Amino acid sequence: MKKNKLNYLEKIAFNVIDSLNKKGAHTNPVKIKQNIKGFLEKISLKFTEYLPLNSKGIDIGAGLGILSELLKPRIIYNLDINPPKEGYGIQIKGDAEDINFEGESFDFALLFYAFNHFKNQEKAFSEMYRIVKNKGYIIAMMEFSRYKGQEHLIKLNELSMNKIIYGKNCFSEEINPLKKKDFERMINYFSLKRISIEKFPPTQKIDFIFKSSKYLYVLQK
Repeated sequence: MKKNKLNYLEKIAFNVIDSLNKKGAHTNPVKIKQNIKGFLEKISLKFTEYLPLNSKGIDIGAGLGILSELLKPRIIYNLDINPPKEGYGIQIKGDAEDINFEGESFDFALLFYAFNHFKNQEKAFSEMYRIVKNKGYIIAMMEFSRYKGQEHLIKLNELSMNKIIYGKNCFSEEINPLKKKDFERMINYFSLKRISIEKFPPTQKIDFIFKSSKYLYVLQK
């Protein structure tokens, strides 16, 4: 997909996907935040036991930074290449592939649906590993492509959701869908301990069309 431009067939597909997303996610920014917050509240129950109340973490590709609000009193830095104007908590403008913190600065790192937006995913994973303390945790909510051609549909879906949620130019995002085996390969390379891996059912009607796989990883350095 060329940056800032979709061809005729892609535009038709994008319009269909965008229409489905608007019906499912609503176009009201307040409603969208409420939906995301409700989902994250449920997910956070799966891993908060590993994060002491006095711990410090970083949410990489944090977007709105809702997790920093839900996980208080833990201190969480919300890192994003384009921090939202009305986000939560401590907002930091920064690149996941070159994080401006010293090694072993954080007790944990959060990665929620952001990995597909990184151009160099291996470098981003390496940076995440570097800034987490020994015995610290990496908690990742991942969405993986499963079949040939699905990567392209995921790109169009991501473009649509960014347009709805953040009001961004829908044709300008860097999106690189990932297969589960590639993420597992990175975990093995850094010898991370798999504390738990849980698969989740589709969260939107459109997910049934894509048949995308969603997993919550709790990993320990």
